[in-house]
Amino acid sequence: MNNDYKYKVAVCPFCKQGWVEIVKEVDTNTLYLCCNECEIEWDLPNDVLNTIKGTRFKYGKVTEPTFEEICTKGWKDYILSE
Repeated sequence: MNNDYKYKVAVCPFCKQGWVEIVKEVDTNTLYLCCNECEIEWDLPNDVLNTIKGTRFKYGKVTEPTFEEICTKGWKDYILSE
């Protein structure tokens, strides 16, 4: 497992190069998913897994959420372990 991407959930279904990670918007504390390569964003993990087209520039500056925040949101099981 690559620990550089702590909360990765999938390889990006669109660019096929980046990891889709759970991130948190700094200004609103909103959790969402974002490809670290092409920066496509999704509101929900299932949108990524079902290859639903995402957005760009909907969210602002991001930070890494805590594991507790991810668990509270119910997204813990989406994190890849390997």
